[in-house]
Amino acid sequence: MPVPDEFIMVFAGFQTNLGNMNLVITIIVAAAGSFTGMNLSYFIGRQLDIHLVRKIKFFNIDKKLEKAEAWFARFGDKLIVAGYFFPGFRHFTAYFAGMSKFCYKRYIILVSQGAFIWTLTFIIIGRLLGDHWHHITMAIHHHLIMGAVILGIIVIIFYVYSSRKDGKIEQ
Repeated sequence: MPVPDEFIMVFAGFQTNLGNMNLVITIIVAAAGSFTGMNLSYFIGRQLDIHLVRKIKFFNIDKKLEKAEAWFARFGDKLIVAGYFFPGFRHFTAYFAGMSKFCYKRYIILVSQGAFIWTLTFIIIGRLLGDHWHHITMAIHHHLIMGAVILGIIVIIFYVYSSRKDGKIEQ
């Protein structure tokens, strides 16, 4: 059964509030799990390799991937850390980091920071919310999804604008 990661973290925080789980150990284990999952996604992306994706002749993907790679090289650090807070987006950044051969040492640092901040945030929220954790978590998840949709629209608009701008310069 698919359950949002934020929901699980908030529930874990609630359990620490009840005394069923140790706060520090919960944060460490949850951050380690998140870190492991993001590294798995990175290596799946690395194995997928962007060159394999380029072999698929679909919508002139070569130029689009080159622009996306340049955009990721420019904003990748911020996307990897901030992507944690948008459902579904965090693993997309990990796959693309692997496919674009983003420096693994730098990736580890960013994913460690993102995993710790994300885990700490949602576990503390669950701890503070107490018995109201379930209702508020659903509202938070709804707003995070809306934020992800808005972020996706902004990224698409920025990408289309950049593509048109770059296309006009080349002609």
